Amino acid sequence: MFSLCLGSKHWGGEGETGGIDINNWTNDDEDIDAIRSMCQEQCVNESNGAGNCLQSPDKKWQIKNHEKMAVPDPLMLIDNPAEITCKVPKDKRARNPAKTKVIPPTSTPKWPSTDQPLALSCGDFETCANEFPTPIGPSLYYNDAETPWGPGMGGADHQFTTSLAGHSSLAITLANPRSTPSFDAGALDYGEVEYSAPNCGELECPFYLANLTISNHSNVWQLYSHDLLDDVYISDVTVALRRPTLGVWNTATGELYLGEERLDLIVTGTLQIGEGSPLNETYFVTNSAAIFGQIGLDGAVEIFDVQVDDREFSLEATLDYDAPASLAF
Repeated sequence: MFSLCLGSKHWGGEGETGGIDINNWTNDDEDIDAIRSMCQEQCVNESNGAGNCLQSPDKKWQIKNHEKMAVPDPLMLIDNPAEITCKVPKDKRARNPAKTKVIPPTSTPKWPSTDQPLALSCGDFETCANEFPTPIGPSLYYNDAETPWGPGMGGADHQFTTSLAGHSSLAITLANPRSTPSFDAGALDYGEVEYSAPNCGELECPFYLANLTISNHSNVWQLYSHDLLDDVYISDVTVALRRPTLGVWNTATGELYLGEERLDLIVTGTLQIGEGSPLNETYFVTNSAAIFGQIGLDGAVEIFDVQVDDREFSLEATLDYDAPASLAF
Protein backbone atom coordinates (compact mmCIF):
# COMPACT_ATOMS: atom_id res chain seq x y z
CA MET A 1 0.00 0.00 0.00
CA PHE A 2 1.43 3.39 -0.94
CA SER A 3 0.11 6.88 -1.65
CA LEU A 4 0.32 8.31 -5.13
CA CYS A 5 -0.38 12.04 -5.14
CA LEU A 6 -0.75 13.24 -8.70
CA GLY A 7 0.68 16.71 -9.05
CA SER A 8 0.68 19.22 -11.87
CA LYS A 9 3.21 17.30 -13.94
CA HIS A 10 0.68 14.50 -14.35
CA TRP A 11 -2.08 16.87 -15.44
CA GLY A 12 0.20 18.68 -17.86
CA GLY A 13 1.54 15.51 -19.42
CA GLU A 14 5.15 16.22 -18.44
CA GLY A 15 5.66 13.31 -16.05
CA GLU A 16 7.02 9.89 -16.90
CA THR A 17 3.53 8.41 -16.68
CA GLY A 18 1.90 10.89 -19.05
CA GLY A 19 -0.85 13.37 -18.35
CA ILE A 20 -4.50 13.49 -17.31
CA ASP A 21 -6.79 16.33 -18.20
CA ILE A 22 -8.21 17.19 -14.76
CA ASN A 23 -10.83 19.45 -16.30
CA ASN A 24 -12.23 16.58 -18.36
CA TRP A 25 -12.02 13.80 -15.76
CA THR A 26 -14.82 11.32 -16.52
CA ASN A 27 -14.04 8.16 -14.48
CA ASP A 28 -14.31 6.11 -17.67
CA ASP A 29 -12.14 3.07 -18.40
CA GLU A 30 -9.48 5.20 -20.05
CA ASP A 31 -9.15 7.45 -16.99
CA ILE A 32 -9.02 4.50 -14.59
CA ASP A 33 -6.44 2.69 -16.73
CA ALA A 34 -4.30 5.83 -16.75
CA ILE A 35 -4.23 5.85 -12.93
CA ARG A 36 -3.45 2.13 -12.89
CA SER A 37 -0.50 2.73 -15.22
CA MET A 38 0.82 5.34 -12.79
CA CYS A 39 0.49 2.84 -9.94
CA GLN A 40 2.43 0.29 -11.94
CA GLU A 41 5.24 2.70 -12.73
CA GLN A 42 5.40 3.92 -9.13
CA CYS A 43 5.70 0.31 -7.95
CA VAL A 44 8.47 -0.45 -10.46
CA ASN A 45 10.38 2.67 -9.41
CA GLU A 46 10.06 2.01 -5.67
CA SER A 47 11.11 -1.65 -5.99
CA ASN A 48 13.87 -1.03 -8.57
CA GLY A 49 12.06 -3.43 -10.88
CA ALA A 50 12.01 -6.31 -8.37
CA GLY A 51 8.38 -6.00 -7.27
CA ASN A 52 5.33 -7.86 -8.47
CA CYS A 53 4.08 -4.74 -10.24
CA LEU A 54 2.99 -5.61 -13.74
CA GLN A 55 -0.61 -5.91 -14.79
CA SER A 56 -2.26 -8.49 -17.01
CA PRO A 57 -5.77 -8.77 -18.48
CA ASP A 58 -6.98 -10.75 -15.47
CA LYS A 59 -4.89 -8.99 -12.77
CA LYS A 60 -5.09 -5.21 -12.53
CA TRP A 61 -4.24 -2.71 -9.87
CA GLN A 62 -6.95 -1.95 -7.35
CA ILE A 63 -7.21 1.73 -6.39
CA LYS A 64 -8.67 3.38 -3.31
CA ASN A 65 -9.40 7.10 -3.26
CA HIS A 66 -9.20 9.40 -0.28
CA GLU A 67 -12.70 8.34 0.77
CA LYS A 68 -11.39 4.76 1.14
CA MET A 69 -13.71 3.48 -1.59
CA ALA A 70 -12.25 0.90 -3.93
CA VAL A 71 -12.24 1.76 -7.62
CA PRO A 72 -14.14 0.67 -9.58
CA ASP A 73 -16.69 1.14 -6.81
CA PRO A 74 -20.42 0.63 -7.50
CA LEU A 75 -20.62 4.09 -9.10
CA MET A 76 -17.20 3.97 -10.82
CA LEU A 77 -16.20 7.23 -9.16
CA ILE A 78 -12.93 8.71 -7.95
CA ASP A 79 -13.94 11.77 -5.97
CA ASN A 80 -10.52 13.38 -6.24
CA PRO A 81 -8.07 11.79 -8.70
CA ALA A 82 -5.26 13.93 -7.27
CA GLU A 83 -5.35 12.06 -3.96
CA ILE A 84 -5.48 8.29 -4.27
CA THR A 85 -3.85 5.24 -2.75
CA CYS A 86 -2.58 2.27 -4.76
CA LYS A 87 -2.67 -1.22 -3.34
CA VAL A 88 0.40 -3.18 -4.35
CA PRO A 89 -0.22 -6.72 -5.72
CA LYS A 90 0.53 -9.32 -3.06
CA ASP A 91 4.03 -10.75 -3.27
CA LYS A 92 5.50 -12.05 -0.02
CA ARG A 93 7.89 -14.91 -0.59
CA ALA A 94 9.80 -17.40 1.49
CA ARG A 95 13.42 -16.80 2.33
CA ASN A 96 16.06 -17.87 -0.19
CA PRO A 97 17.10 -21.43 0.81
CA ALA A 98 20.72 -20.65 -0.08
CA LYS A 99 20.83 -17.95 2.60
CA THR A 100 18.96 -19.41 5.52
CA LYS A 101 18.73 -22.19 8.09
CA VAL A 102 16.18 -25.00 8.31
CA ILE A 103 15.30 -23.72 11.80
CA PRO A 104 15.12 -19.91 11.66
CA PRO A 105 17.92 -18.49 13.82
CA THR A 106 15.48 -16.18 15.61
CA SER A 107 13.18 -19.08 16.60
CA THR A 108 13.23 -21.43 19.58
CA PRO A 109 10.61 -24.06 18.58
CA LYS A 110 9.70 -26.95 20.87
CA TRP A 111 8.13 -30.31 20.10
CA PRO A 112 4.45 -30.24 21.13
CA SER A 113 4.52 -33.71 22.71
CA THR A 114 7.57 -33.22 24.94
CA ASP A 115 8.01 -29.44 25.16
CA GLN A 116 11.67 -30.05 24.32
CA PRO A 117 13.55 -27.68 21.98
CA LEU A 118 14.33 -28.74 18.44
CA ALA A 119 17.88 -29.29 17.30
CA LEU A 120 19.30 -30.26 13.93
CA SER A 121 22.97 -31.03 13.51
CA CYS A 122 23.15 -30.21 9.78
CA GLY A 123 21.68 -26.71 10.20
CA ASP A 124 21.55 -25.03 6.79
CA PHE A 125 19.74 -26.15 3.63
CA GLU A 126 22.85 -27.07 1.67
CA THR A 127 24.32 -29.28 4.40
CA CYS A 128 21.00 -30.92 5.26
CA ALA A 129 20.38 -31.73 1.59
CA ASN A 130 23.39 -34.05 1.75
CA GLU A 131 21.61 -36.19 4.37
CA PHE A 132 19.28 -37.63 1.70
CA PRO A 133 20.26 -40.68 -0.39
CA THR A 134 18.70 -39.06 -3.48
CA PRO A 135 20.23 -35.69 -4.43
CA ILE A 136 17.65 -32.95 -3.73
CA GLY A 137 19.81 -29.83 -3.95
CA PRO A 138 18.71 -28.78 -7.47
CA SER A 139 15.06 -29.08 -6.46
CA LEU A 140 15.51 -26.84 -3.41
CA TYR A 141 16.70 -23.99 -5.62
CA TYR A 142 14.12 -24.49 -8.36
CA ASN A 143 13.09 -21.40 -10.35
CA ASP A 144 9.45 -21.58 -11.47
CA ALA A 145 9.59 -18.52 -13.72
CA GLU A 146 9.13 -20.63 -16.86
CA THR A 147 7.64 -23.94 -15.67
CA PRO A 148 5.52 -24.18 -12.50
CA TRP A 149 6.54 -26.74 -9.90
CA GLY A 150 4.31 -29.78 -9.89
CA PRO A 151 3.69 -33.36 -8.64
CA GLY A 152 6.45 -35.89 -9.17
CA MET A 153 9.17 -33.34 -9.87
CA GLY A 154 10.90 -33.51 -6.48
CA GLY A 155 11.98 -37.15 -6.40
CA ALA A 156 10.44 -37.79 -2.95
CA ASP A 157 9.96 -41.21 -1.38
CA HIS A 158 6.31 -40.97 -0.36
CA GLN A 159 3.12 -39.54 -1.80
CA PHE A 160 -0.29 -39.24 -0.15
CA THR A 161 -3.56 -37.59 -1.09
CA THR A 162 -6.60 -36.56 0.91
CA SER A 163 -9.51 -38.98 1.12
CA LEU A 164 -13.20 -38.14 1.29
CA ALA A 165 -13.11 -39.26 4.93
CA GLY A 166 -10.32 -36.80 5.74
CA HIS A 167 -10.87 -33.66 7.76
CA SER A 168 -8.83 -31.17 5.75
CA SER A 169 -10.25 -27.67 5.99
CA LEU A 170 -9.48 -24.09 5.01
CA ALA A 171 -10.53 -20.96 6.91
CA ILE A 172 -10.35 -17.51 5.30
CA THR A 173 -10.50 -14.25 7.25
CA LEU A 174 -10.93 -10.77 5.80
CA ALA A 175 -9.15 -8.40 8.19
CA ASN A 176 -11.43 -5.33 8.01
CA PRO A 177 -8.81 -3.30 9.95
CA ARG A 178 -11.25 -0.58 11.01
CA SER A 179 -14.03 -2.98 11.98
CA THR A 180 -14.82 -6.61 12.87
CA PRO A 181 -12.99 -9.29 10.84
CA SER A 182 -15.15 -11.50 8.62
CA PHE A 183 -14.58 -15.26 8.74
CA ASP A 184 -15.69 -18.35 6.83
CA ALA A 185 -14.43 -21.94 6.75
CA GLY A 186 -15.01 -24.93 4.51
CA ALA A 187 -13.78 -28.39 3.61
CA LEU A 188 -11.20 -29.09 0.93
CA ASP A 189 -11.90 -31.21 -2.14
CA TYR A 190 -8.37 -32.40 -2.80
CA GLY A 191 -4.87 -32.31 -1.47
CA GLU A 192 -1.57 -33.99 -2.20
CA VAL A 193 1.74 -34.22 -0.39
CA GLU A 194 5.11 -35.69 -1.35
CA TYR A 195 7.93 -36.03 1.14
CA SER A 196 11.05 -37.90 2.25
CA ALA A 197 11.89 -38.56 5.89
CA PRO A 198 14.98 -40.79 6.06
CA ASN A 199 16.39 -41.85 9.41
CA CYS A 200 19.72 -40.09 9.85
CA GLY A 201 20.60 -42.03 12.99
CA GLU A 202 19.76 -39.20 15.37
CA LEU A 203 16.61 -38.16 17.26
CA GLU A 204 15.97 -35.28 14.84
CA CYS A 205 16.53 -35.60 11.10
CA PRO A 206 15.86 -33.32 8.14
CA PHE A 207 12.43 -33.61 6.49
CA TYR A 208 12.08 -32.95 2.76
CA LEU A 209 8.75 -31.52 1.63
CA ALA A 210 8.79 -31.96 -2.14
CA ASN A 211 5.22 -31.03 -2.96
CA LEU A 212 2.07 -29.83 -1.22
CA THR A 213 -1.24 -28.82 -2.77
CA ILE A 214 -4.77 -28.16 -1.56
CA SER A 215 -7.79 -27.14 -3.59
CA ASN A 216 -11.55 -26.67 -3.58
CA HIS A 217 -13.63 -26.09 -6.69
CA SER A 218 -17.09 -26.65 -5.24
CA ASN A 219 -17.40 -24.47 -2.12
CA VAL A 220 -17.72 -20.69 -1.88
CA TRP A 221 -16.31 -18.72 1.06
CA GLN A 222 -18.55 -15.72 1.80
CA LEU A 223 -17.07 -12.76 3.66
CA TYR A 224 -18.11 -9.16 4.26
CA SER A 225 -15.94 -6.13 3.53
CA HIS A 226 -16.60 -3.07 5.69
CA ASP A 227 -14.51 -0.95 3.30
CA LEU A 228 -16.58 -1.97 0.28
CA LEU A 229 -19.87 -2.30 2.20
CA ASP A 230 -20.51 -5.50 0.28
CA ASP A 231 -20.10 -9.26 0.38
CA VAL A 232 -16.92 -10.83 -0.98
CA TYR A 233 -17.14 -14.32 -2.49
CA ILE A 234 -14.04 -16.52 -2.87
CA SER A 235 -14.08 -19.77 -4.83
CA ASP A 236 -11.91 -22.14 -6.92
CA VAL A 237 -9.12 -21.89 -4.35
CA THR A 238 -5.81 -23.65 -4.99
CA VAL A 239 -2.71 -23.46 -2.81
CA ALA A 240 0.49 -25.06 -4.12
CA LEU A 241 4.15 -25.22 -3.21
CA ARG A 242 6.33 -23.25 -5.63
CA ARG A 243 9.47 -25.21 -4.79
CA PRO A 244 10.47 -27.84 -2.20
CA THR A 245 11.63 -26.97 1.30
CA LEU A 246 13.24 -28.58 4.34
CA GLY A 247 12.02 -29.10 7.87
CA VAL A 248 12.70 -31.41 10.80
CA TRP A 249 11.11 -34.67 11.90
CA ASN A 250 11.35 -36.47 15.23
CA THR A 251 12.26 -40.12 14.66
CA ALA A 252 10.85 -41.14 18.08
CA THR A 253 7.45 -39.44 17.94
CA GLY A 254 6.91 -38.97 14.19
CA GLU A 255 6.30 -35.24 14.68
CA LEU A 256 7.38 -32.90 11.92
CA TYR A 257 8.23 -29.20 11.88
CA LEU A 258 8.55 -26.53 9.19
CA GLY A 259 9.85 -23.11 10.21
CA GLU A 260 8.13 -19.80 9.59
CA GLU A 261 8.69 -18.33 6.12
CA ARG A 262 10.01 -21.64 4.79
CA LEU A 263 7.11 -22.48 2.45
CA ASP A 264 6.98 -20.61 -0.86
CA LEU A 265 3.33 -20.81 -1.91
CA ILE A 266 1.19 -19.65 -4.81
CA VAL A 267 -2.49 -19.05 -4.02
CA THR A 268 -5.01 -18.71 -6.83
CA GLY A 269 -8.74 -18.21 -6.65
CA THR A 270 -11.78 -16.40 -7.98
CA LEU A 271 -12.81 -13.21 -6.20
CA GLN A 272 -16.22 -11.61 -6.65
CA ILE A 273 -17.42 -8.43 -4.93
CA GLY A 274 -21.19 -8.30 -4.55
CA GLU A 275 -22.90 -8.63 -7.92
CA GLY A 276 -19.72 -7.73 -9.79
CA SER A 277 -17.87 -9.87 -12.30
CA PRO A 278 -15.63 -12.66 -10.93
CA LEU A 279 -11.89 -11.92 -11.12
CA ASN A 280 -9.05 -14.44 -11.14
CA GLU A 281 -6.51 -13.53 -8.47
CA THR A 282 -2.97 -14.77 -7.78
CA TYR A 283 -0.93 -14.23 -4.59
CA PHE A 284 2.65 -15.24 -3.81
CA VAL A 285 2.87 -15.83 -0.06
CA THR A 286 4.71 -17.68 2.67
CA ASN A 287 3.72 -19.24 5.98
CA SER A 288 3.67 -16.62 8.73
CA ALA A 289 4.13 -19.07 11.63
CA ALA A 290 5.92 -22.34 12.30
CA ILE A 291 4.04 -25.48 11.24
CA PHE A 292 3.82 -28.76 13.14
CA GLY A 293 2.44 -32.06 11.95
CA GLN A 294 2.55 -35.80 12.39
CA ILE A 295 3.79 -38.71 10.29
CA GLY A 296 1.69 -41.81 11.03
CA LEU A 297 2.98 -45.37 11.25
CA ASP A 298 1.63 -45.99 7.74
CA GLY A 299 3.30 -42.85 6.41
CA ALA A 300 0.13 -40.74 6.30
CA VAL A 301 0.67 -37.08 7.14
CA GLU A 302 -1.31 -34.56 9.16
CA ILE A 303 -0.31 -30.90 9.07
CA PHE A 304 -1.80 -28.52 11.61
CA ASP A 305 -2.48 -24.81 11.20
CA VAL A 306 -0.75 -23.69 8.04
CA GLN A 307 -1.10 -19.92 8.44
CA VAL A 308 -0.71 -17.34 5.69
CA ASP A 309 -1.26 -13.67 6.52
CA ASP A 310 -1.17 -10.38 4.71
CA ARG A 311 -2.79 -7.07 5.64
CA GLU A 312 -6.09 -7.97 4.02
CA PHE A 313 -6.70 -11.73 3.91
CA SER A 314 -5.41 -14.56 6.09
CA LEU A 315 -5.67 -18.30 5.45
CA GLU A 316 -5.46 -21.13 7.95
CA ALA A 317 -5.52 -24.77 6.84
CA THR A 318 -5.55 -28.11 8.62
CA LEU A 319 -4.47 -30.89 6.26
CA ASP A 320 -4.96 -34.64 6.45
CA TYR A 321 -3.13 -36.58 3.75
CA ASP A 322 -4.27 -40.13 4.46
CA ALA A 323 -4.68 -41.98 1.13
CA PRO A 324 -1.56 -43.66 -0.28
CA ALA A 325 -0.73 -42.77 -3.86
CA SER A 326 1.64 -44.25 -6.40
CA LEU A 327 4.88 -43.51 -4.54
CA ALA A 328 3.68 -44.47 -1.05
CA PHE A 329 4.87 -47.48 0.91
